[in-house]
Amino acid sequence: MKVFVKFGQKKHLRRSLRYNRYYFGIAKQYKTIETQQKIKGQGDNREATLTVKGIDSAKMVQYQTGEDRSLPPSSKIEILNDEAAHIPAYCLSLIDTEKNCVLSNGKKLISPGFMKTIREHFPNADAALIFRNYNLVCKAFEHAFSSVRMGEITYPWMSENGASIEYIEHTMTEITEREYYASIPYLIMKCIFTPTDGSPNRYFSTAKKDAYKILFCKEPFFSGEQEYRFVLPNTRLEEHGEEFLVRGIPKTEKTLLSIDDFSYEFDFLDLMN
Repeated sequence: MKVFVKFGQKKHLRRSLRYNRYYFGIAKQYKTIETQQKIKGQGDNREATLTVKGIDSAKMVQYQTGEDRSLPPSSKIEILNDEAAHIPAYCLSLIDTEKNCVLSNGKKLISPGFMKTIREHFPNADAALIFRNYNLVCKAFEHAFSSVRMGEITYPWMSENGASIEYIEHTMTEITEREYYASIPYLIMKCIFTPTDGSPNRYFSTAKKDAYKILFCKEPFFSGEQEYRFVLPNTRLEEHGEEFLVRGIPKTEKTLLSIDDFSYEFDFLDLMN
């Protein structure tokens, strides 16, 4: 059984419980939470960003002249996908009751390992909002917006030196060499991957309509959060997130608990009856 849970501060989650108001954040906020508040988990400085560090195996050249512009080993480049950075996303955790729960005194409780990650990544969270019907939530968000993308976050391997080919494959679209060198106005980002084994180059691009894809990909550090997102690809917010009204999830289908009660008392067997 799959169950959505939103962790946060009770004063904010209460608005979702009572008024069906759901807060969608943007990448700029998540980057700030890590860089300024020093909270990596709720915050993510790599959100909507490709990172490349200066290493011996990476070479950068000036396109017109071929001049070597490689980075010194200690430097790095962060390439912000500006389109994606302003796309709002509603984030929560997707619990699998078969994998993430343990039996204790006749109850099916959330596993201590999962909650350890949540408490470390979201130190300000004091409550959990439980959505009792997974399919109902998906349908409600789908009906609430003219365009919405939803799905689980993928966590491809990320090198300490920056983005890996696995990350590129998840966030961009593979194209031909001819398409790469053509002038295509709707493309907002391009890159070439040159394998070290001598096999042919691979070419990738991101079109404006696909900018949202990078929001479904994060480094493995975050995998313990088991994040699921509802993303609005055709909506742009400039400075901060915004609440949106999502009808169709009755109050009876939601349960708001303190994070301690959720951790030690909430019985997932109650959802199966």
